[in-house]
Amino acid sequence: MPYDARMKIKLSWVIVTAVLISLGWILVPRLTFWYSARTPSAYESARENQETPRATVESMFQMMYPTPDVVDRFNEVHLLEGKDLTPEEEAFAKLFWDTRRSGILCEFMTEAMTEFPSVIDQEVNGDSATVRVSVTVSPLPSSDSSSMVYTFDLKKRGPNWYVYELRVPKAPDGVFNRVKSSS
Repeated sequence: MPYDARMKIKLSWVIVTAVLISLGWILVPRLTFWYSARTPSAYESARENQETPRATVESMFQMMYPTPDVVDRFNEVHLLEGKDLTPEEEAFAKLFWDTRRSGILCEFMTEAMTEFPSVIDQEVNGDSATVRVSVTVSPLPSSDSSSMVYTFDLKKRGPNWYVYELRVPKAPDGVFNRVKSSS
């Protein structure tokens, strides 16, 4: 009897080990792909348009509004899902911490902005930064334009800066955080 009990224990450990290896074989590649697709790599090469927080924010607006008559240049659904991105959308999404964030913030910014924004100032504190931008907005129901300050929070990963959050008076904790918490 003692021999049979040890055999059962060993057989159960073999079965558990086989199941864990099978699950690991399936889940680990998916998790590493999901994580790497969501966050920028620390080993990315330095990009000229992302070497300072100000350059990152200015590049973002230049991509969004290359000419005054172009209003909605990107498909926000592509950016939200991270699928079927055009080369322009891919370049735009690389300025953000992840593609979902780029879609949410792009949709918010293109909704009411009427003029090309101008950077007011920037504050850098280690691997995080804040860039304040003056924009002219025109709410959809009315045609009256008003000036507003957008505050962009950026984070540095490797040599590049990425847009992490957009804070406005109506969403002081951040537009992305508000959308994320409501979904």
